[in-house]
Amino acid sequence: METSETTAISDLWEMLQQGPRRTLAQAAVDEFGKRGFHATTTRHIAERIGMSPAALYIHYPSKADLLFTIAKIGHEAVLNESLAAVEGISDHHERVLSFVRTFTAWHAVNHLLARVIQYELHSLQPDHLKEIAAIRRRTADFAAEEFRHLVSDTSKLRMRTVACLSLSIDVARWYVPGKSPAPEELGAEYAQLVIAMLRS
Repeated sequence: METSETTAISDLWEMLQQGPRRTLAQAAVDEFGKRGFHATTTRHIAERIGMSPAALYIHYPSKADLLFTIAKIGHEAVLNESLAAVEGISDHHERVLSFVRTFTAWHAVNHLLARVIQYELHSLQPDHLKEIAAIRRRTADFAAEEFRHLVSDTSKLRMRTVACLSLSIDVARWYVPGKSPAPEELGAEYAQLVIAMLRS
């Protein structure tokens, strides 16, 4: 039986047409995650899938374009999943629970990708960073609007939004499949923690 984790991973990469571009992006996630962007060469990425470094440039103009593609896929995916998580839910408490469960589980399921897109932001080219930053602001603004209904002192909304999002994002740093809690379990636990943080 297919699990929600495998479905999430499959749906994520369907944003790229199946073929060399998708395969190269997936290989780049592994290599950037292992070595870091600057220490990774196009040879590392290409040879991982049995391709010559020269062939990589047919599909991506540069290593920087590969990182941008990965960052855009990841950030758009987590934003879209977050928006979908609250569709059809009117109760503010339940909306926050659903959002945080989804946001947290996404960072567990896609922990390798999440590490790259969070820790390699500074490696993006200026124009690329500007576009990714806009997606990140949309995600943060969406979260703040959902959290606003549960925070009695709105002067603390921004700080608590940053704290709550950081809590879930950091899952990607330490998550180990098979050793860490299941993504759904982690999401449910973090959702309760966020509710407590917002209402404290």
